[in-house]
Amino acid sequence: MNMQVPSSSASAGGKPKTRVKRFLTWLAAYVLIAAAALGANPLSGETVGPFDILPSYLGWNPAEQTVEARNMERSDILDSLMPIWLEGRQQLRQGQLPLWNPLRAGGAPSLIDPTNAMLTLPFAIFAVSPDPATGFYLAVLACLVVAGLGMHYLVGRYYSPAVSLFAGISFMMSGFVTAWLFWPHMYTAMWIPWLLLAVADYVAGGRFRAVGRIAIFTALVFAGGFPFVVAIALGAALVVALCCTIEREPGNTVPNLVGVVLGLALGLGLVALPLLTLVDSLHGTDLSYRSYGSGFTLQQHARLLSWPWAQQSAHVESNMYVGMAALIAAAAALALPFLKRSSARALTWAGYFFALSGAALVFQLLPREIGGHLPVLSNNPWSRAILLLDIGLILMAASTLGWLQAHVRASKAGVALILGLCLVQFVDLRGQFKRFNGATDAALFFPVSPELEMLKQRIRPFQYVAQDSHAFMVSGTLGAIGLGEWYAHAMRSRELNGLLGAMATDPFTTPTATQIRLDRFHWAAPLLDASALCYGVSTAALERGGSRSGRSGLKLLTPGQRIVVVENPGCATGPYFVEKSSFAEPLKWSQRVRLARYRPDRFVVDVDAPSAGYLVIPMHYRNGWTARVQGIPRPIKLVGGVMPAIAIQQGPASVEMRYLPPRLLLGSILTLLALVLLVASAWRPRLPTANTLAGRGPTV
Repeated sequence: MNMQVPSSSASAGGKPKTRVKRFLTWLAAYVLIAAAALGANPLSGETVGPFDILPSYLGWNPAEQTVEARNMERSDILDSLMPIWLEGRQQLRQGQLPLWNPLRAGGAPSLIDPTNAMLTLPFAIFAVSPDPATGFYLAVLACLVVAGLGMHYLVGRYYSPAVSLFAGISFMMSGFVTAWLFWPHMYTAMWIPWLLLAVADYVAGGRFRAVGRIAIFTALVFAGGFPFVVAIALGAALVVALCCTIEREPGNTVPNLVGVVLGLALGLGLVALPLLTLVDSLHGTDLSYRSYGSGFTLQQHARLLSWPWAQQSAHVESNMYVGMAALIAAAAALALPFLKRSSARALTWAGYFFALSGAALVFQLLPREIGGHLPVLSNNPWSRAILLLDIGLILMAASTLGWLQAHVRASKAGVALILGLCLVQFVDLRGQFKRFNGATDAALFFPVSPELEMLKQRIRPFQYVAQDSHAFMVSGTLGAIGLGEWYAHAMRSRELNGLLGAMATDPFTTPTATQIRLDRFHWAAPLLDASALCYGVSTAALERGGSRSGRSGLKLLTPGQRIVVVENPGCATGPYFVEKSSFAEPLKWSQRVRLARYRPDRFVVDVDAPSAGYLVIPMHYRNGWTARVQGIPRPIKLVGGVMPAIAIQQGPASVEMRYLPPRLLLGSILTLLALVLLVASAWRPRLPTANTLAGRGPTV
């Protein structure tokens, strides 16, 4: 008994014009579905995103609005991702390649660091859109469309368009996607169905050019920026290859796996430069705080897959709901692998494996003692494997619906039944989706008060701001309007943690985030002057509550205003000269130092040194920075293990600092090699299989 029905896959037969027309039709359909799910109208001043959290903080609420936040667990978008994207967008619009972000924690790699998700389709849309609020809406819309359409075409390779539509809706509004919609988790996960489709097409045809598609989608997955999800994608690709091969041609298992691994390797070669940048960044980062395992158990938390328990919990880390229709259909699919062999059965086996392995991680059925010794699992929360669990349940549900439709005698009745389930699924999932996502007033997108606008005009490159987090949320949000923060949300080195810990009392709310008041900064300490921590911002209401800034010796710049801005008068005005490579008075020789040319990744400082000494740059040094004095390369010494200092001799000198991604040459060579191999793939029609090597044709 064959379960397969006519396919809607892009790889299906038909004239090219017909396939393109079909693709555009489904693309338009998923745009409409995604727009309906989001429920925002950018033409009437709406966007999506957690910007309704900002008015809860006085500093981000100049209009003094009363706004109820939909979900308070999305703050990372506001203090991390959005400031990074906005700075990158600004640099691109100024005609600069955003290689370096000078605002985040003293400075950090930008475009080439994959964790920033700037090598993605969503960021490209965000960057070219007329305004950031509209751009973010369109970026999120694109995420949903790509995810849903990819799952549609993956399932459509085996089942009817109606079943494919059910699967596409289920994935684009699944628990993982719903909860992590704005994060790099989603920019990575949205390409997984496309990667699995490319793998299935390769196994079915054995064509070398299909390896190129595997490589392209592998590169897109990695560029999404979340390593744990990348690992899930790569593992899922191998599982699909194995399942498809066993169902189709068991004798070709090894050749097919070799071809898929080759495609995955070529894909990683295409993104060699971001990959090497990530490795370099992690090498210099203190990851000792990273934990692993899961806090969920099968007995206590499996109920979150079902109504009504899922609706009673709107937590990002635990949202796993795929809809009751999908859950029931997935349970029924447990019997399908034991039916007659067919190519479609491979999808069922893959879904079964994904759901089982996802559940083993999410509910910690895998002993923690074992997982702690395995790569990836040993330093990541296993709850993120909800993605794998959701994909598995959706594929199992699609298999049940495909079998059901094939066994309904009246074909029109079968289609009507599945389409009815699609509508039920959309309504069901949208209820949970709206607990996390929905329309937000675009006016809430980082509104800038007059006081902050004044500070933007006053601050210089290499100067930083301390925020009162009770007024401006977690440190890092000021980066969204162009103000640098040493304490911005970021992964940090041990040396940077030491520097930040010395400038304030107990500043670390989490290992990567800071939420403190201004009176806990050591404003009288010379270290703040040397680090160019020049300004503090709070609100008048907090000041009246008890002089929270502790601003003895600080200069008040906004008397009588709602936003309190104070200046540290001894602070460095930018790069400064010292006679020794230790912290000193940054203003002592300030008249002898001038920032001659500046852009974030390359600048020139003119110095008239009164004696031999060092030029100190108040920023966070990262691998990739080089220094030249009068055109001659010079070594860089680190002050406190963080700030670069360049030795100079007495007299005038010009110091040029430049940033290029570390291992640029190696990364470029690997990428070029991968491109050459991909182009060459067009000239070789097929890869050798066990059958062709034995002189036989492929089995049918």
